Amino acid sequence: AAKLAATTNTNADEDDYERQLREFAEQEQREKEEKERKRKEEYDRRMREYEEQQRRKEAEAAAKLAATTNTNADEDDYERQLREFAEQEQREKEEKERKRKEEYDRRMREYEEQQRRKEAEAAAKLAAT
Repeated sequence: AAKLAATTNTNADEDDYERQLREFAEQEQREKEEKERKRKEEYDRRMREYEEQQRRKEAEAAAKLAATTNTNADEDDYERQLREFAEQEQREKEEKERKRKEEYDRRMREYEEQQRRKEAEAAAKLAAT
């Protein structure tokens, strides 16, 4: 009975140790994900601020161009220039957004790959114990 009790106690200790390892790994994972989420939110916030600043600068430039163009050219030419400017602005905006999305996707792939490696290492360590 004493041997059985000792064996049962050892198994319970091992189970408790494995549970603690799992809980620790899960907590670490949650903290890493939260940190990554906050980093992404900060990146997106800064990107939006930058884009808004660029839109303001472009709008000011357009207003200056419109003012000088309007006094020096007829109305049809003015409208054509405004249209061309708006089209160029749209193309640049789409290019910026495409690049931002590509960078975000690249970083996300790197993060996911890093997480897979860490999980594999944690699983290997857990299996070794």
